[in-house]
Amino acid sequence: MFNHVATRVRSIDPALRNIFVVALFVHVALFGLIYSRLGEKGFVDIVDDGQTYQQIAVNLLAGNGYSMTGEAPYLPDAIRVPIVPVLMAASLALSGSILPFVLFSIVIGLLQMPLVYLIARELQLSRRYILWSVAIIGLEPSTLMITDLALSEALFTSTLLLAILLMMRATQRTFTYRSAVGLGLSLGVLSLVRP
Repeated sequence: MFNHVATRVRSIDPALRNIFVVALFVHVALFGLIYSRLGEKGFVDIVDDGQTYQQIAVNLLAGNGYSMTGEAPYLPDAIRVPIVPVLMAASLALSGSILPFVLFSIVIGLLQMPLVYLIARELQLSRRYILWSVAIIGLEPSTLMITDLALSEALFTSTLLLAILLMMRATQRTFTYRSAVGLGLSLGVLSLVRP
C-alpha cells in the first residue's frame, strides 16, 4: 500500500508538490510564531469569532447550553452555527486544549490546494493556470492567516470547494452515486459551518 502511495506522490507535478511543501512550511512557521508569541489564546483572541466559538464550546462542555455568554443567564444563541463550536468542544474535551482544532483547521486548509487543482483540471485549464490557481489558494497571506486561527473559514472553504468539484462532475460522465452522496453531505455541512 505504501509503495502505491509513494508512486502516486512521485507522479505529481514537481511544481505542484513544491507549492504544497512551501504552503505546509509557511503554515507550520505561522503556527509556531503565533504560539510562541501569544500562546494558545493567540489562536482564539486575534479575531472575535474565535472567542465566541470557544465560549460556546466551553459552555457546551460545562452543561450551560449553546450560548455565547460567559455568565448566567446562559441565553441560547442562533448566531453561530454548530459545527465549529462542537469541534472545538471535542478538542477541549479530548485534550484540554484548542490546539488540536487549530491543527485540524490547518490540515483542512491544506486540502484546498488539491481541490483547486482538481477543479482547474475539470475546467481543462493549462498547466500554467493550474499552478497559479493552486499557488494563490495555498499561499495567499490572508487565507494563510485565517486558516491558522480557530475560525470556520478553512472548513467552510474546503467544503465549498468540494461541493463545487462534485457539482461540476454532476454535469459530466464522472458523476457517481458516491459523488451524489458526497455533494449532498458537503452542502449540508456548509450550512452547519457558516450561515
